[in-house]
Amino acid sequence: MTRRPDPNKKGTNQGYKLEHTKMAKRNLITKEVLKTSIAKNLRTARMSFEPKMTQDSIAQLFDPPLTRAAIAQWEVGDTLPDLDRLAVLSQAFGTTIDALVFGEDHNGQEDLTPEAVKVARMWTSLGRKQRGAVVELLASMKPSKTLSQ
Repeated sequence: MTRRPDPNKKGTNQGYKLEHTKMAKRNLITKEVLKTSIAKNLRTARMSFEPKMTQDSIAQLFDPPLTRAAIAQWEVGDTLPDLDRLAVLSQAFGTTIDALVFGEDHNGQEDLTPEAVKVARMWTSLGRKQRGAVVELLASMKPSKTLSQ
């Protein structure tokens, strides 16, 4: 385990900022991969579900009901549903949260990018509480315009 520089000690703040910047970039890439994966899998699940479900019908599953636009934002990857909403969606589609996030029940991991497979492996190694914390952290992050910043 590497020791983090103490930001309170003189002369070490630059190292702390550099490490924090690298960690933020990794988190941002992970968030973008998750957004893309969840968007694709939600749309696939909705379109393949019998009887066909509309974004409006999915929005009505929640208490209080969401807007169709909120569901559309999830399906294009603009925003992420929180863990509670993923649980409602997984029950509605008769699948697991993991399947909605990573697509195992739909097309398998062969359709995922190498980055998404890496994230999936890390995800499955986490416990339930850790997964919830990750989803909450990702949901609280502001979206970026590019990954190269």
